Amino acid sequence: MLANNREDIEARRLRVLLIDECHLLWGDVTGYVWGKTDQEIAIKVVNERDKQTYYGAVDYQGWQVTS
Repeated sequence: MLANNREDIEARRLRVLLIDECHLLWGDVTGYVWGKTDQEIAIKVVNERDKQTYYGAVDYQGWQVTS
């Protein structure tokens, strides 16, 4: 699909996003947080049975991250 639309992508008439999601289940948060490896990320866990889904995308042209 990308190869078929290469001309439009390079001309910036078509935007390509690389989309991902992360599912956090409290009590299982180790290893599932996105962030820089040299910075601590703290997550307050109020109820270990709670869960949360995070979504993010990277713009293929500018490599900008959105969430």
